[in-house]
Amino acid sequence: MASLPLVTIKELQKQYGKKKLFRNLNLVVGDRAKIGIVGPNGAGKSSLLKIIAGLEDTDSGEVKLRKGLQVSYVSQAATFLESATPLELALEAAREASSSESDQLRLAHQALGELNIEELESPCGSRSGGQLKRLQIALGLCSAPDLLLLDEPTNHLDIGSILMLEKLLERSSFSWIAISHDRTFLNRTVSSIAEINPRYAENIFLCEGNYSEYLRRKDDYLASEAKQRSSLESKVRIEEAWLKQGAKARSTKAKGRIDSANELIGSLGEVRSRQRERKVNLQFSASERKTKELAVFHKVSKSYEEKNIFNELSLKITGGKSLGILGLNGTGKSTFVNLLSGELKPDSGTIKRATEVNIAHFKQFEEDIENETLKSYLAGETDSVVFQGKVVHVSSWANRFQFAYDQLEQPFNSLSGGEKSRARIARLMLETPDILILDEPTNDLDIDTLEILEDSLAEFRGALILVSHDRTLINNLCGSFLGLDGSGDAKIYADYKQWEKEVVKGKKPKEAKSSRQTTPVNKSGQGSETKPKRLGYLEQREYDGMEKKISELESLIESLESALGDPEVQSDSKKLEARCLDVAK
Repeated sequence: MASLPLVTIKELQKQYGKKKLFRNLNLVVGDRAKIGIVGPNGAGKSSLLKIIAGLEDTDSGEVKLRKGLQVSYVSQAATFLESATPLELALEAAREASSSESDQLRLAHQALGELNIEELESPCGSRSGGQLKRLQIALGLCSAPDLLLLDEPTNHLDIGSILMLEKLLERSSFSWIAISHDRTFLNRTVSSIAEINPRYAENIFLCEGNYSEYLRRKDDYLASEAKQRSSLESKVRIEEAWLKQGAKARSTKAKGRIDSANELIGSLGEVRSRQRERKVNLQFSASERKTKELAVFHKVSKSYEEKNIFNELSLKITGGKSLGILGLNGTGKSTFVNLLSGELKPDSGTIKRATEVNIAHFKQFEEDIENETLKSYLAGETDSVVFQGKVVHVSSWANRFQFAYDQLEQPFNSLSGGEKSRARIARLMLETPDILILDEPTNDLDIDTLEILEDSLAEFRGALILVSHDRTLINNLCGSFLGLDGSGDAKIYADYKQWEKEVVKGKKPKEAKSSRQTTPVNKSGQGSETKPKRLGYLEQREYDGMEKKISELESLIESLESALGDPEVQSDSKKLEARCLDVAK
């Protein structure tokens, strides 16, 4: 007998003021579910998780949880009392699962160990954002949940911590739902995708499979939807032409056709309204300078107290090339870009920049902007901005980034995380840099905006320096990678996956064997930094499945070769010939 679903959602409706989030949304969450939630910002993804967790009410509809279901919710923001310790917080969370002190202690230590939380009695106030995020996820595990709800769990985690989380979720015995814009995370961990989006009649598109499968099925769905819309438009054109002839409702038949025609016209209007494209318009402009060498690091060293970040680093930044900066939290990624931009000075060595080089820098952490509206943030005291030599009214410029006219006078600090990121990118796009530095630009951006950002950066003709935990973005855009270990060593990699294998899985750069794909940062700093040719959709799908296919073929060859040694095969010439032909294939 099949077990009851953990969660059953029927005809869910939710509205904030005049904004409707859901119209008759339906969703079922079963045992061992691994669901990824995607969709544009503001579509209601976080609200859906909060409704399931019982933190928000519905306007109408039914949300039914299986009796006795233990639900744990991990929000986007990791906020704790600075004086609280991880062990104290974990024991408090474990009380939801057991009244036994020994069980509470076991659950607390087990969850903290899963996320590699150290110094359990050290206050939270001394920990980094990434450490607090790992602690927050660990606390979600302390109550031994049947269903774990995660809102953007990879935000602020370094790649090592993301890989740790991926392994934890892959082997989990509990069900989980995660809102995420991390496409690699979604490809590796989920068994189904739910896109929350007002463009769909029921606000949701469901797909069994990982993110790549979701993209394929969504393409098929949209193609089918386009055909249906085209058919509807043809019918409406016929009916509108008939109506324009001045047909009078003199008979029941004529009146019925008029009513039917008006119903078709209304249906088409509703479909067009839902399917209207609402995308951010991104386009970065580079300067047209011909200087090849834009910045040269020569034996640059930098330390903080006793920690050696760089030890005689030599590297060249050249126009038209892209460099990804890789390293775990605290290894010096932001230090490197701050040295390049001139905000930090090296302890020794030199950084030579081209004359009047223009550097645009998107910083990971932007200080709060006091007493400034969105309008003044974008345009200062004027009513316009200059983009690619043309004057653009600030309202038009803001609209390009999905900001409504009435938001121009909204205080910048009151914007959501995603809105702040879009506004920062909007201001950055007004520059025409020789070197564009992006330090974690993807936090709080939805996948649609991420993909537009990726396409825009692929067309950028200047030098691109990218720091990001978004593995899909950095792998697609960068032609080479600078790997940092936080102990002074640095190395150029031509392939992201090799850095992940060597560094994140425990092999230090200095211990790595030399190969064609990795080269130490030498005195000239020359590494292969050419932007890679971007793969098409089908090519990318083939590439993503190549590793699995090679592994399967290797296993097949091994079994066939093993069969050649079978005495029965050796003694039968026909069988031996057949096995040899199999191996040759």
